[in-house]
Amino acid sequence: MKAFIAIILLASSVLTKVVPGIPNGRIVNGVNATVKQAPYIVSISSYKTYDHICGGSIIDKEWILTAGHCLPRSGKVQIYAGITNTTNRTNGQQRFSDYAIIH
Repeated sequence: MKAFIAIILLASSVLTKVVPGIPNGRIVNGVNATVKQAPYIVSISSYKTYDHICGGSIIDKEWILTAGHCLPRSGKVQIYAGITNTTNRTNGQQRFSDYAIIH
């Protein structure tokens, strides 16, 4: 029985494939999406510095869903919709959050 388990473990370690890391935090061989392909995606940016923090998804006209670690304690952020480039926001819509619920 021990020999069988050892063979299985050895075979599984030999057959595993190492996946290379994502260089520079970018998606490898990805394709840029258009606003029409993902109209529900928003950029969540710093209230003071305008820096992009995280992405989010529009749930309805008053709610955005994002990861809890993306929000500052104050909950104050800027939300940009209708953009695909976080450094060029001229064609998007900008809103400010009133508050955030982190759970």
